[in-house]
Amino acid sequence: MKIEGESMFTKKESNESGHVDFFKYLEGREDVVFQNLFRKKRLLDAQNDEHKKIRPLLISLPGIMRGVIGGGQVSALQDFGLNYVFDNVIGSSAGAPTVSYFVAGQAKLGTSIYYEELVQNDFLAFNRFITSRFTKENIARIDMLCDVFRGKVSNKALDIGAILNSRTRVHISATEYETGKSKIFPFDGKIDLIKLMQASIAMPVLYSTKVDIDGIRYIDGALGSLIPSSEWIDHIDPTDIVILANRSQGLNGNYSLLERHIMKFFIRKLPQPIQYNLLNYNDIVLRDFMRLRSDTKRNYVIVWGDEISAYEMNHDKLKTTANDSYHTMMDILRYFQS
Repeated sequence: MKIEGESMFTKKESNESGHVDFFKYLEGREDVVFQNLFRKKRLLDAQNDEHKKIRPLLISLPGIMRGVIGGGQVSALQDFGLNYVFDNVIGSSAGAPTVSYFVAGQAKLGTSIYYEELVQNDFLAFNRFITSRFTKENIARIDMLCDVFRGKVSNKALDIGAILNSRTRVHISATEYETGKSKIFPFDGKIDLIKLMQASIAMPVLYSTKVDIDGIRYIDGALGSLIPSSEWIDHIDPTDIVILANRSQGLNGNYSLLERHIMKFFIRKLPQPIQYNLLNYNDIVLRDFMRLRSDTKRNYVIVWGDEISAYEMNHDKLKTTANDSYHTMMDILRYFQS
């Protein structure tokens, strides 16, 4: 039986030479990292305990609608049978559903939500800035998105059982509302995974619904830390890290003076730590990437993508981005598998 969303990708056109230049999307020790993923897979398939010496970590970063980039990338990883190779995965904001659907073996299904359910249900509509004061409706329909995850809106429910049965541990990052500090939740079935995802994607200003976990309010996981702290990474102790950036390498997140003034107005009622993190978000991004690049203990690769707006709501653009990201990652994996 055909599963909706599972046949989403079409053949990507290459350049005149028949070659797609994928190296421009990679930064780090891609040769070592991808070869280690395939070596880990072979050892796992052979039930060889030597696989324990290779401990891959997958990190999927924020991006709002740019998360469709990471969705295409994990769909390729899944098609190569690598969704059980990672010992740990962590997702922040848009990256939270990406890693969850990936570990569940539903990467393509989860990716299709971007250009199907989110577009069809008007997920982001900035005219609600005006109407929300009367209707109390959020600008970002995250409640609707969570209903998609639960299978209430469509037939794309996240398979929680498959995640619990996986050898891969899923972690979700969220930010404490009052302190602005990052909190990483390992999913073990004790806390509702959809609730964790809701907290991680609860964008300030665009989504005002309170998301409490154990009596503490959390919001967008992107605001505390883009990449997990050195202490957390040391605790997980990966040998190889794959980061899906959900952005282009040259993306500049600096705000103009006018943009800063506008942002200050809209975030004026938020706690001071959250205001600070929002206004200095690009500095946080640069800090976290510099910390990663200076880590000499482990191998890493950053997989960049083509640029698309974080607020893109055009079906064709989103689907094309997913398709291109998928085929670029497929080319990368074919190259390093050989």
